[in-house]
Amino acid sequence: MMQPFLRDASTEILRAIRKRAGKASLTVEDIRSRPWASATFSGARHRVAFRLEGPDAEDHAAAFLVGIEAAEFSLRGHILADIRVAGRDDGGENGVRIELEALTVEDA
Repeated sequence: MMQPFLRDASTEILRAIRKRAGKASLTVEDIRSRPWASATFSGARHRVAFRLEGPDAEDHAAAFLVGIEAAEFSLRGHILADIRVAGRDDGGENGVRIELEALTVEDA
């Protein structure tokens, strides 16, 4: 069973993704989280799949992905330690599907 902080981190990641996407039409297809810990930190690994849709989907996807791995996301109660693009599928009329992998740690 998922612990509450994982749901909170997932919610915060989705909020940050929607904010970064701006006015783009965004549909979340899947989000999965699992606990993660090191000797000094606790957190979670996340995989998020979503689709940017509409006539400007390709432009929105390009803007969304520029500098994503260095982007700073504000997550309440958590710190985004790492984020990377795990996949991108330019689906033509179906929009652009993006998969991200992220690591969050609890903000002490």
